[in-house]
Amino acid sequence: MTNKSEDENEVTANAEPQSESNEDSEIVHPIAASIDDFVHSVLDIRECVERLVPLAVKELNDEADRINETLKKGWELLDNSEEDEDDKIILGIKELEKGRRLADRFDRSKLIQTLVESLFINLFSAFDKLTGNLLFGLYNKKPQLFNSINREISLAEVLQIDSIESLKNGVLDNEIETLRRKSYIEQFKDLESRFGINLRKFKTWPMFVEASQRRNLLTHCDGVISQQYISVCKGVGYKTDKNRRVGDHLDIDGQYFYTSCIVVTEVGVMLAQTLWRKVLPKELSDADNHLQRLIYDFLTWEDSGVAIRLSQFAKDLPRHSNEITRRIILINYAIALNAIGKKESAINILELVQYLRSNSARKARLTNCKLVLSKRSVFFHNLRHFSSQANERSTTQRCGMTAKV
Repeated sequence: MTNKSEDENEVTANAEPQSESNEDSEIVHPIAASIDDFVHSVLDIRECVERLVPLAVKELNDEADRINETLKKGWELLDNSEEDEDDKIILGIKELEKGRRLADRFDRSKLIQTLVESLFINLFSAFDKLTGNLLFGLYNKKPQLFNSINREISLAEVLQIDSIESLKNGVLDNEIETLRRKSYIEQFKDLESRFGINLRKFKTWPMFVEASQRRNLLTHCDGVISQQYISVCKGVGYKTDKNRRVGDHLDIDGQYFYTSCIVVTEVGVMLAQTLWRKVLPKELSDADNHLQRLIYDFLTWEDSGVAIRLSQFAKDLPRHSNEITRRIILINYAIALNAIGKKESAINILELVQYLRSNSARKARLTNCKLVLSKRSVFFHNLRHFSSQANERSTTQRCGMTAKV
C-alpha cells in the first residue's frame, strides 16, 4: 500500500500542470512574486545588452560611413575646384569642417560603454528592489517581526498616521531605507543579525561583493579603481588582477556582464529562499514548489547557467518538503548539466536518484531519463514530466511560449 501510494503521488507530481478554473483569482505568494519580479528584471537587463548592443554597433558603423562620406565629399570639392571657384572651395571647406566635428564627436563617444555600464548598475537596482519587497513580504506574513524593530517615533508623526497598518508600513519603510544605505556586506550582516542565520557562506559571495564594488566605482568614480575597492575585494577573498592598480579603469566586457547576471540572480534567489524557509518554516512546501518551478522555467528558457546554480543550491538545502521534491530537483540538475556537455556528471546524478528510489521496479523510469539526456529535443517535448506543479503553470506556459530546440 505504501509503495502504491508513493507511485501515485509521483505521477501526480510529474504530471503536466492542469488548467485552473479560478486562475485569474489566484493569489500569488508575496515572496514568490518578489522573486519572480526580480528574476524577470535581471533577464530584461541581460536581454537589453544582447539585443541593443549589436544594434548600437551597427549604428556606429553606419555613422562612421556617413562621416567618411562627408570628408570624402569635402576633399573632392577642393580637389576639383579652380582657384577662382570660391563657392566650391568654401563648400568643400564647410564639408571638411563638418566631417571633422562629426569625427571628433565619434571619437569621444562611449555609446556602447555607457549602455553596458548603465545596465550593469541597474542589476543592483533590481537587487535592492528585491530586498525591500522581500522584507515587506516577510514582515507582513509574520507580524511578530515588528516587535524586534527598535525605533522612536515622535507624537507629531503618530498623530498624522490614520491607522496602525500605516504606522507599521512607515516604520518598515524607514528600516528598508536604512538598510539600503549600507554596503552590501553590511546589509547581509544586518540581515544575519535580524533573522539569526548565516547568509554569506556560499561560493560566489566574493564575486557578488566584487561586482557590487565595481558598481560603486562606475556610479561614483567613472570606473576608476580605488584603494577601497582593492581592500574590500581582498577582505572577502576575491583575487583581483595583479596588473590592476589604483587609478586604472575597470570596464565591463560581455563575459563579465553575463557572469554578473548569473551571480546576482543566484544570490537574490538564494537570499529570498533562505529567509523564506527560516522565517516561515510551515511554508516549506510553497518554497520548494516555487524553487522547482523557477528551475523548470530556466531549463525551458535554455538558460543552463542559472538552472545549474539554482539546482546546486536546491539539492544542498538541509530540508525538503518531501522525497519526491528532492528527486525532481536532482533530475532537473542532471538535465542542466547535460545541456552544457557534462554528460558523465549528469548520469552520476541520475544514478543517485536510482539509489534514492532503491526500488528495481522504477528502473525503467531512470532509463527514460537517460534517453532524455541523449536527445535534447525529446527533453523539450516532454519537459512537462519534470514539473511538480500540478496546480500551477510555469511562467513560460502562462505566456503561451514554446521553447526553441
